[in-house]
Amino acid sequence: MISAPEISPIREQPLLPFWIKGGANATLFFNHMSKPRHSVLSLSETNDWYFYPGKSKEGILLPDLVANCQNWMDTVQLFKGHVKFKNVYDARMQASLRNCVLSHVSAHGLKSLVAPTSLKAHDKLDPEDKTI
Repeated sequence: MISAPEISPIREQPLLPFWIKGGANATLFFNHMSKPRHSVLSLSETNDWYFYPGKSKEGILLPDLVANCQNWMDTVQLFKGHVKFKNVYDARMQASLRNCVLSHVSAHGLKSLVAPTSLKAHDKLDPEDKTI
């Protein structure tokens, strides 16, 4: 009787997006940076990823790019290609709006069905409506 070969468990490793490769154009705007920068990505012989802004010979180390890549894209810090800086700033603004907390005030129980148009009109409300 032939027994089935033992199958080793598959280790899932996070995959990088298709566009992240050596020589790929990227825009980087980490939170500690004063402005976005255009550059190319480079993979060193030690498997470290670097970002070389402008014509700089000194690269910015991208620590553990495989693990951090998706988070940097989700938090609008890493962009595919050389994105216009205005679009980077707009994306940052949109991302910050996603984190806003909105408050809702219920009108349940009010005697008046008409909401005050301003804080000045608030004085004209029924005393019970004012407390609500």
